[in-house]
Amino acid sequence: MKTALDFQLYADYFLDNGVSKRTAKTYISCLKVFFRDGSIEDPTTWYRNFVAKGKSSSYQHNMYFAIRWLMRYHGIDWKYKKPKLQKKVRQNLSLEKCWALLESITNPEHKLLIETAIMTGLRPSELLALKKDDIDLFENTITIKNTKTYCDRIITIDKALATKLQYHIFKKNIRDKIFPLCLRTYQDILTREGKKLGFKVTPYMLRHTFATQYVENGGNLLMLKSILGHSNIKTTEGYVHESKAMLRKDYERAKPRLFV
Repeated sequence: MKTALDFQLYADYFLDNGVSKRTAKTYISCLKVFFRDGSIEDPTTWYRNFVAKGKSSSYQHNMYFAIRWLMRYHGIDWKYKKPKLQKKVRQNLSLEKCWALLESITNPEHKLLIETAIMTGLRPSELLALKKDDIDLFENTITIKNTKTYCDRIITIDKALATKLQYHIFKKNIRDKIFPLCLRTYQDILTREGKKLGFKVTPYMLRHTFATQYVENGGNLLMLKSILGHSNIKTTEGYVHESKAMLRKDYERAKPRLFV
């Protein structure tokens, strides 16, 4: 069993080599499971037994990379084949559900928070980290800092949304964060409202909703990649393949004409 100090050394190593804080935390959790009965001397046998237990593909994937980083830390090139990661269809809300959600919320700050999420596609962490100085209310732009990909980016926002944010900042005399809430509180707000309305809502569903609407309205994929802060265009292309409206439209255009 490794000590807490050893795990911290691993975490520092991950961070020093470009792994995000969130991912590093996930890998450390995996390594704590690994070290219960696994060893650096034979990670392959342990990992095969782990996979045989039928864990989810995402758990298998995270465990694989956690062990791979562990072995790299110890100067060992672990050549075990990477498992395939099952990709799940990203869930989003219809416009009708978005309208119902915004209509249901009575707290003005919470309503603006959710409207900003839907209209910008920001990651939950980016949305909650927004500060007054990040918004240019003359150019209607937002500068996103401390991103998942370590690259700041600038996005444009709707003029009506910019006006609402400006009024909110002025009314609340905001000096720092625009939405001073933690992620758990944000999640709880959406969960509560979703239960009232009879459908599931999560922070990332609002991000996916923005992206899906952008694609269905004919938005440029390269621009969407920039807005969402994706490092790979293939991630952005997924929204085209998963859009039911686009699939239906293209199907109706190109299907076999058996019935005329």
